[in-house]
Amino acid sequence: MVSYEILARPGLRKLSGRARDDLVRPVIKGVTDIALRGGRDEKIRFVWVHTGFAEDGLLHVRAAGGQGSHQLHAMSLSNALAVLGPREVIEPGGEVGLLALSR
Repeated sequence: MVSYEILARPGLRKLSGRARDDLVRPVIKGVTDIALRGGRDEKIRFVWVHTGFAEDGLLHVRAAGGQGSHQLHAMSLSNALAVLGPREVIEPGGEVGLLALSR
């Protein structure tokens, strides 16, 4: 599903005649309530997360569940993908980039 969001969805939108600025989802910022860690390799990592606005008015991020490719339950609970760079570590309270999936 991540591959679809990153590769196939923009391609299909382009083929359907969408404007260039409407091909990929915008990256928005949120505050993480959990520690997020990028991979040990040089790849960008996408983490299934659930987001919601808190009483402080900020968009907060929490875990959606397991992150394996077989974890359909986590995917079904998530409404965003956290984008983590290689070896990036974001502690609770830190800012993280998100691809909002419900648009």
